[in-house]
Amino acid sequence: MTIVAPLLLSTLLISSIVQSRPIALMDQTRLEERMKRQEDLKAMRQDAAEKRETKREEWREKLQSLKDERKQKMVENIDERIAKLNDKWVDHWNRTLKRLTAILDKISEKADGEADNKAIANATKAIEEAQKAVNSQAGKTYEITIADDTPIGQSVRSTISNFHNDLKVVKEAVKKAKDATVEALRTVVGANDEERSDKDEK
Repeated sequence: MTIVAPLLLSTLLISSIVQSRPIALMDQTRLEERMKRQEDLKAMRQDAAEKRETKREEWREKLQSLKDERKQKMVENIDERIAKLNDKWVDHWNRTLKRLTAILDKISEKADGEADNKAIANATKAIEEAQKAVNSQAGKTYEITIADDTPIGQSVRSTISNFHNDLKVVKEAVKKAKDATVEALRTVVGANDEERSDKDEK
């Protein structure tokens, strides 16, 4: 399925809002559900961050047991680079999902009919699943096996490979959330276009 660029998403959304019937305010139930999801996700992110920091502290203590200072410094630098890259991706995904949620909330106000509601429900589920994957990734640590008498290269390669594989899983989850949101947008906008067309013919 082709992913619509963010600019095109915004254009379609604005166009549909301008041309369609007046948008009703988000009903109280939907607003409460959204706030509950946000609170739950915030708590999950906080818990994941705390667990990751605890694991990293334990790993740093193990690292101090290395007698080879050069190897210790090398491992520490690689660990820091992985952690920073992971944080960068997590922040990017959180911003993406926040934007998708805002778009979905907006088009939800215009949903009318079983097809619209189903498409929105699918997108909502996909975004929630993606957010869980992002939160899980935020809490992960990638420990490099350390020992004075073993080569470090293989352990580093294995750790980096695991890291990249995990990133691919989360990227796919976020992509599914984007696709589902685009599909919901097309469904709702298409339904409204058909409704306007029917009214014009009458």
